[in-house]
Amino acid sequence: MGRQIATWAVWLMASGLVLSGAAGLTVAQTETAEKPVTILDASNSVWRSYTTLKPPVVDTGGKLQPVTSLYPWVDRETDLAPEGWNARGYADHAWLRGKAHAAPGTPYASNLYLRARFEVADPAQVKDLKLSVTYHGGAIVYVNGQEIARGHLAKGADEATAVAESYPKNAFVLDNGEIILDNWAYKGPKENLRVRDRELTDVPVPASLLRKGVNVLAIQIVRAPYDQSVAEYWDKSKRKDTRELGGPELPYDFNWYTCEVRDVTLTAAGPGGIAANAGRPEGVQVWNSDVLTSDTGEDLGDRCEPLRPVSIKGPRNGWSSGKVVLGSSEAIEGLTVTCGDLRQGDAVIPASAMRARFAVAFSDEADARKPLESLLEEPLDSFPAVRGGCVVPIWLTVKVPADAKVGVYSGQATVELRGREPLTVPVSLDVSEFVVPDTQDYRTWIELMQSPETLAMEYDVPMWSERHWDLIAQSMRYIGEIGSRVLIVPLIAQTNSGDSESMVRWIPKDNGLYDYDLTIVDRYIDTAIKHMGEPKFVAFTAWEIYLVTPEHEITNRDPRSEESWRAARWDLRGKGPAVTALDPKTGQTSTIHLPRFEDKSALAVWKPLFDRLRKGMAKRGLEDTMLLGMASDLWPNKDEMATIDKASGSLKWINHTHQGPRGAAMAGGLGFVAYTAYVWPNEYPGDPREPRVYGWKRPELNVEFRRFSALTDWLLPTQTIFPELQITGNQRGLGRIGADFWPVIKDQRGRRRGWVHDRYPQSKWHSCNLTSHMLNPGPNGPVATSRYEALRQGMQNCEARIVIESVLTDDARRGRLGRELAGQCEHLLDQRLWQILKGFSGLQLTGRLYTTYPRYKSIFYYNAGGAAGAHWFAGTDWLDQQQQLYALAGQVQKKMSRK
Repeated sequence: MGRQIATWAVWLMASGLVLSGAAGLTVAQTETAEKPVTILDASNSVWRSYTTLKPPVVDTGGKLQPVTSLYPWVDRETDLAPEGWNARGYADHAWLRGKAHAAPGTPYASNLYLRARFEVADPAQVKDLKLSVTYHGGAIVYVNGQEIARGHLAKGADEATAVAESYPKNAFVLDNGEIILDNWAYKGPKENLRVRDRELTDVPVPASLLRKGVNVLAIQIVRAPYDQSVAEYWDKSKRKDTRELGGPELPYDFNWYTCEVRDVTLTAAGPGGIAANAGRPEGVQVWNSDVLTSDTGEDLGDRCEPLRPVSIKGPRNGWSSGKVVLGSSEAIEGLTVTCGDLRQGDAVIPASAMRARFAVAFSDEADARKPLESLLEEPLDSFPAVRGGCVVPIWLTVKVPADAKVGVYSGQATVELRGREPLTVPVSLDVSEFVVPDTQDYRTWIELMQSPETLAMEYDVPMWSERHWDLIAQSMRYIGEIGSRVLIVPLIAQTNSGDSESMVRWIPKDNGLYDYDLTIVDRYIDTAIKHMGEPKFVAFTAWEIYLVTPEHEITNRDPRSEESWRAARWDLRGKGPAVTALDPKTGQTSTIHLPRFEDKSALAVWKPLFDRLRKGMAKRGLEDTMLLGMASDLWPNKDEMATIDKASGSLKWINHTHQGPRGAAMAGGLGFVAYTAYVWPNEYPGDPREPRVYGWKRPELNVEFRRFSALTDWLLPTQTIFPELQITGNQRGLGRIGADFWPVIKDQRGRRRGWVHDRYPQSKWHSCNLTSHMLNPGPNGPVATSRYEALRQGMQNCEARIVIESVLTDDARRGRLGRELAGQCEHLLDQRLWQILKGFSGLQLTGRLYTTYPRYKSIFYYNAGGAAGAHWFAGTDWLDQQQQLYALAGQVQKKMSRK
């Protein structure tokens, strides 16, 4: 290991790059006057962590009682770290990478394992090396695999069952029995919080344990039990939490964690013989990064860890990514990346199949804590330094040919910086046998909605100009590559999608009727076909919520109040749909209101338009894709529906809403829904041992709409897992997701504060307004995000799972697999389900609504997307397990292809 690092450092130095501390120490360093040096710490060093999950235990007066739940996937214990985890040579690259505090915070953590590296040039010169650790629970500290100290844990305790010393009652509740909340709102005695912190202080590190080269500090944190007093909190007379919505199924409130590292510091009396590995060094660093781990401007390279090949693993005909990260103490300028061919013997995947993208933050404000998620297709001329450093993740994404040879390919990417020698980054691509279907043939549903208005406002271009059409095409390409095939065409204006105009230009005639200019409609549909792919649904928006008049006048017009939305609808009472009128003589457009649908004249206004639309769609072979939009929580009334039904030729509807019937008539039989995206009720898988649901088999198209900014804020593992939970639950997939619906409205200080729909309060959909976006604005147009890539990975995983499950559940075909392969498939799918259920959960246990909600919804809906489950998942061998899924899916495909 030490020789590898030294070789790598010498190469970097010869190239004009610096990997500080990795090439040994200079004479000047060893002769400098000694002063205390921080070698490692919790926040400024790179740590690898692994967490074991088990049900927490409660000390009931000397007896430890496990806290089990109604959910077997929650209670299922995960593996301890492998034997030898604390040794110098242990390969920890699959563990979670980041600060020490990045480890998942959860009451289910039973064992936390941490590793960090430091380099010693001469053990004899190292003086007064000391370690201090602050933690919750108990701790064992190792240097190069040898224990040097432990705290609050019995000597010789069995790792599998060990529990640290119990805490006093006042660590959990006040004298009056009120529970102590570990958050900013707690105003009680601070000593109740301080008693939770335990310490090993100034533990000497024996010089005899140090080795020349890379050394490893390893720490194991072991959980302590919770006190039974947390159950007493649920005495009704003591309840004070306004968030309580029902009687608890689990009478516990574990709001702080008894297995957690709080701080770590390794110091030496001076720099002699040892190099600091804390903080950002001068120069440039290069390091590997997991594609399911978000990068920020605060990230650092570990100067004691060699650069490994960028590992990319995936199926044929799919997209797969890996990444390498550049970090610098100064701005990074003149960055270019050139991808080379990938080779496996005589087999070649050409360089054109791999592209490099450059990640930056979605923010107009400099903030080193923001995730670097916008994947620019071209590098910036200069990536600025923020808070003393610059970090640029380089994503390498390969579109593997469908006929590629299975196996491991090798290649490289060449990274160049202005004024420096090129850097060669090795690339390894492991291609599985599984062939992902073309996105047109996905059986997992996904809907990404496109926003022409957002693009026009973001890039300050006229609506429907050639530049505007180019931007729309860019968005549609990304939408198509993830498998989305829904197109929304607004026939009216001022919609909930933020459409200021109708795509139809309504040309008034003298008889009160209209001609229709469909130029924009036709080009929008044709642009989608060319860049997105042939749509499965084209929804023509003819109705909006502003046509529902409140029963009485609304006086509250405070824009911060939802009542103001109803007030805006009140102002439109008596008016019909807003549309864009065109004066053919002047070419000028204006907004007018058509008659309401209840008006007898409305049918004559609308039917000729739908006749022309149907004719045009039939010419494209898309007549069967036509739907009506948009039904939400409010629907057209009986008279409105009668007109719309006759005018459209009884088209079915899209319904994006909180809840409603599945695949049934809506509004008392007034119209039928072809596609529904619901907030609830949505069902997820429970115990893998129970009968399966197989949502992907549902005949009706019901999907989940996850509101607010969940899909914008969730961590990357959650994005990847989410689609698979739908198809193993009772949904066909995901819907009502914004593609380019980012917040485009800015305040006077240039800060993003609103979405295009905020301009039309009369069209607000309560809490169902669209605020998610999987694309971000780049300098020259919309770009993908790391969230988009994680979601796309999840879609490919779904298709692999469906290939396997479609055969396992078909008696006629299952026998062709053979008993052994069928058993392997079932075992892997079961294990995978256990894993993704945990990974999607926040893994919290507060006794509130999270565990009182009905089965299938509780920990998922209200506790989903939390950091704990995502961080735990990212620290597992998820990539290898995913590749195993692809391998078995490929074997199933091969078996089924034989005559």
